[in-house]
Amino acid sequence: MKIKLFILVLNFTFQIIYSQELITEKLIWEKIGKAETFSSRSLSGTENKAITFKPFDVLHYKLDARLAMVNAGFEGTMNMRMLITNAADSLLLHSVGLNFTSLTVNEIPVAYDTFPSNETFSVRLPRVFTAGETVKVNIDYVRDLTYPRPMYNKQGYYWFAKDTANKIEENIGYTMSEPIDARMWMPCYDDPSDKATCEINATVPVGYEAGSNGLLVGVINNSDSTVTFKWREDLPITTYLMVISASKYSKFSQYYRRITNPSDSIEIINYMWQMDSAGTTWNARQAFSKVPRMMEVFSTIFGEYPFAKYGHAVAYQFYYGGMEHQTLTTVHRGWLSVVAYPFYDDWIAHELAHQWWGNLVTCKTWPDIWLNEGFATHSEFLWREFNFGIQSRNELLKRYTMFNDGSWRYAIYDPQSQGIPLFTWNVYSKAAWVLHMLRYLVGDTVFFNI
Repeated sequence: MKIKLFILVLNFTFQIIYSQELITEKLIWEKIGKAETFSSRSLSGTENKAITFKPFDVLHYKLDARLAMVNAGFEGTMNMRMLITNAADSLLLHSVGLNFTSLTVNEIPVAYDTFPSNETFSVRLPRVFTAGETVKVNIDYVRDLTYPRPMYNKQGYYWFAKDTANKIEENIGYTMSEPIDARMWMPCYDDPSDKATCEINATVPVGYEAGSNGLLVGVINNSDSTVTFKWREDLPITTYLMVISASKYSKFSQYYRRITNPSDSIEIINYMWQMDSAGTTWNARQAFSKVPRMMEVFSTIFGEYPFAKYGHAVAYQFYYGGMEHQTLTTVHRGWLSVVAYPFYDDWIAHELAHQWWGNLVTCKTWPDIWLNEGFATHSEFLWREFNFGIQSRNELLKRYTMFNDGSWRYAIYDPQSQGIPLFTWNVYSKAAWVLHMLRYLVGDTVFFNI
């Protein structure tokens, strides 16, 4: 089956995708490149299976980010509000390739120690704080452009100059963090077990749009020919799901009427280059046309859509397929292909399903990632079944049996302990099949009420 699938995908390659971005098996999965990210870096204790004890709980992140957009320049001010849960005289946080220009705790300048091999730094508190107290850590920083980063991944923040010969229609800058790269564009506690609310204020030159998590609560036109987009996410979010995506975007909105209250609707904001809005080669309106229906189907099965908005930010170059940032999914430009339509519907549904499976409910540790990806892949089956019928679902089930040749007979939990990368077919298709098997064993009534 793998060979047949590869031939099918290869056929699409020659028909619809330009030479620099082939649709291969790697683009079938939303984040296959992240396997390389995770497996090729030394991991600090906070990424091991056991949650490392920490004496605090991050309550809120407020990031003021300034994106140059004429180069990869990125400056920020991060304010973290934390609840102390056990007496502490220091706080261990994450940072990679960021130069701090100021660090205060409750407005008091303090010293800090860096541990590059562990991608951490330790904030020396001005005194011992006891359980129940809150602290505010404020850090001014600049992303170090000289810090060695691979060309194609492990950057955290990606910037590309306009290059129409290579299909980059405008300057574009975006973040991509899963699993452990949020620390490469903002100081934070970068572990999936820790959730907080957040504000992201993204400042870009006039003419650019900047999308992020949650609701847009303000747009400020500044005196220096920049504009600040103020975003706020009031539901808990983990760091790998935070996002900024900026370019000279066009945008359009769709609306999903809540099944629990049809008089209320959720806005779906889609960002893409103007030529891709309804073009003859790339067509976002066509590619995203089924999203309101997908939201209706998943809300019926899983419970009402849990967030205040949804949307997509289209990126190119983008070294992944899609990424389910909370309320704003990033997708590869290739997913807008007119010739390929509706080839990518399943993966658009997959990313949407992550809003429930991965975002509302998040894996506690990275060995648990099969819960995120297995449920999202299984949701592709459900989308097919509830919208098109059993036959369509079964066709997709058969496509996702590529692990049956013996090469993927690993446990779906903790792939790395078995000597394979974190993001593989195992945590996607095999995990989805395990859930489908569970549905068969317990029956629909029990399964959909578990």
